[in-house]
Amino acid sequence: MKKLSYILLFCCSSFICFSQNRNLKRANKYFERTFYTEAIPLFEKAIKEEESFDAIKNLADSYYFLNNMEKASVNYKYLLKNYKKLVLEEYYIKYANTLKAKGKLKLAYKILQRYYKENNPEKFTKLAQEIDYLENIQAIGQRFAIENLGLNTNESEFEIDFNKIDNDTGNEFTFLANSPANNYEEFVDDHRSNTIINLDYVAPITKNTTLELGVESRTNKVENTYKTDRIDFRNSDFTFDRNIYSFYTTVSQQFNNWKYNIGVRLENYEAKNQFSEVGVECSIFSDHQFTIYPSGFLKYTPNENTNNSYVLSFSRRVDRPSLNQINPIRQISTPQIFITGNPNLVPQFTNSIELNYSRKLGRGTVTFGSFYRRINDEINRRGYFDDENPTVLIIDYDNFDSTNAYGLEFTANYKLNNWWRLNGSIDAYFRKQKE
Repeated sequence: MKKLSYILLFCCSSFICFSQNRNLKRANKYFERTFYTEAIPLFEKAIKEEESFDAIKNLADSYYFLNNMEKASVNYKYLLKNYKKLVLEEYYIKYANTLKAKGKLKLAYKILQRYYKENNPEKFTKLAQEIDYLENIQAIGQRFAIENLGLNTNESEFEIDFNKIDNDTGNEFTFLANSPANNYEEFVDDHRSNTIINLDYVAPITKNTTLELGVESRTNKVENTYKTDRIDFRNSDFTFDRNIYSFYTTVSQQFNNWKYNIGVRLENYEAKNQFSEVGVECSIFSDHQFTIYPSGFLKYTPNENTNNSYVLSFSRRVDRPSLNQINPIRQISTPQIFITGNPNLVPQFTNSIELNYSRKLGRGTVTFGSFYRRINDEINRRGYFDDENPTVLIIDYDNFDSTNAYGLEFTANYKLNNWWRLNGSIDAYFRKQKE
């Protein structure tokens, strides 16, 4: 699949809305096609120029679907605080999920409890029962956290965090009139644990040179069980274990008119999962990778009084599939559609390089840049009909072969006064994706 796009936009004004609309339009196109990595920087640009509910909502969702719960949580929180009347139930649930992922279970339940108390008394009662269950779990010591140890200083920080989530849910489906399926019930037992051990150290070597070092261990364990009395669905079990061990270091230095930062992350990744369904042979998937992630930038400013600067940057990063993306236990099911995960997903890797030139012009700035990005094993949604039951549509995730994108960008802005800024840009980019 090839796509060649040229976008031209000249001198937009009127409170920055034209530039914002251009960035937002491009971001929404990427978002609709589930290209969340490409959509995020465009949403952020659009929000800086002019904030809107849809832009913040889609930015939060983009981080959420990429399993970046930290940034997703920040944007969902802002959404609930500033656009409360527009926010639907699903965004309270997503915000709560991000809090749970960070181990803040009590706060997650408090957010949902406050919402359901005002909007759904029945769910409020059920949630109160879950909170009682959570307090019982905490009372017997199944959640631990160790931090602020004596060896923590301004230069070093050591942290251990462990959290465990046990969640049992049941659904009863009753259909009226004509339906392709009979009434049925399903039950899902979800048990997860996550452990993070991290040690960071920062050492100023000289006045203009700084060294940063760090080691980290991440372990995830998941056990899921699915039971149902629907005859065309199977009872199943899923287990997942993932261990990530990494060492990283960066060096930054400034001398004369040059400034640079160069770093590397060494990472050992191990994952294994097992999925078994009644009447079907057990499926086992394992993955082991040792990967090096370099990154850095070089900035040159001809002299202290100059208005020109040149920046060259490069990076390699990984986006790992989230637990929901790999979990084959049904997440949402109807008589003809169910949404699930793909246990055979592998991480996606992005290599990028950018070169930018900027010049300050009194009240304005012009920037000319070029970029190249290559994404291997890009994770995207897919849909297909079940071979055993062609009336059922299955929606899950899959790895695409590779994506290449490169292009040029010119942007300019000029501040007329405190409430009016002119913005203009010209972009030309090429994107090619292999499925």
